[in-house]
Amino acid sequence: MVDICVINGALYQWDTGRKVRITPHRGLKIDFVHYSNGKAVKVVDYGNSVIAPIPNILLQTAQNFTVYAVIVSDDGTRTVCDCTFPVRAKQKPDDYVYTETEVMTWGSHESRIEAQES
Repeated sequence: MVDICVINGALYQWDTGRKVRITPHRGLKIDFVHYSNGKAVKVVDYGNSVIAPIPNILLQTAQNFTVYAVIVSDDGTRTVCDCTFPVRAKQKPDDYVYTETEVMTWGSHESRIEAQES
């Protein structure tokens, strides 16, 4: 079991710098988070939970997106939990500046895994 929540309340269109908190149970260690738009991000470990940034591009439209908590083990990579969050519509602020969140691809994760195995 894993709990996924958005930090600091509801998500609104044009938000930036938002994050999710993932709290695993039963000794699971979340290695990264994958989003429904194909982006994957590194997590920062805070002991009992991990924090992951939400890619800003997901907050440019008032549509739901899904967060997948992923672990990597000797048996492979697997999703242990997912959660869908709504993005509420609002007018674009005049001072909005798009900045990309650091993202990783599946290929970069596969390369990391292969490097650890050798």
